[in-house]
Amino acid sequence: MSWGLISEMGYVGIRTHDVEGSIWDAVNLLGLKETGREGDSVFLSAAGVHHELVYTHDSANAVDRFGLVAKDAAALAEIRRRVDAEGLRVLSSQPSTPGVAEGFSFVGPEGFVFEIYTGMAKAERRFGEFGPDRYGHFNFHPRDSKSMMLFLQRVLDFRLSDVIGDDYAYFMRCNADHHGIAILPGKGTFHHHAWQTQSVQDLTKL
Repeated sequence: MSWGLISEMGYVGIRTHDVEGSIWDAVNLLGLKETGREGDSVFLSAAGVHHELVYTHDSANAVDRFGLVAKDAAALAEIRRRVDAEGLRVLSSQPSTPGVAEGFSFVGPEGFVFEIYTGMAKAERRFGEFGPDRYGHFNFHPRDSKSMMLFLQRVLDFRLSDVIGDDYAYFMRCNADHHGIAILPGKGTFHHHAWQTQSVQDLTKL
């Protein structure tokens, strides 16, 4: 259940100098399924959607973008209005990845890129095999964690679930899950992406 403009976490895009090695780990260790390739990018998923993880070849290793699913077309339009009102730079008014019906990308605080979209294409889902059910959350370390938290509330309509310490770390939600985004102060880096496993037994396989 969601109540705001964002209904669920979408995908994480990562740039890497070793795409094939990253894919091997994602498929053979994490249990994701490769769903397609286009240009320098490879798409992987656990749930029945086109992609939840994207690896793109680059000379440097870095986070590329965070994909978030808008509740509907009206929510997508409202987020675009808020982005424009904030004066944030829009990179593209069209989806940046295949399998997406409608969306746009923009540069958020500290240079982190977000893609907001609706209507991702479905993909075959594997049942009964090793692997997670779905993508769950990401954790990153902006230099100004409080400003990032306020941005997520103000522009993307996330809600605050928990705070650690005296405004040290924040856990933000867009639906019934406790958090989809975790924010801790740092050097402007990405920390991890997390996945919901099918069972405790699957955790032991990792």
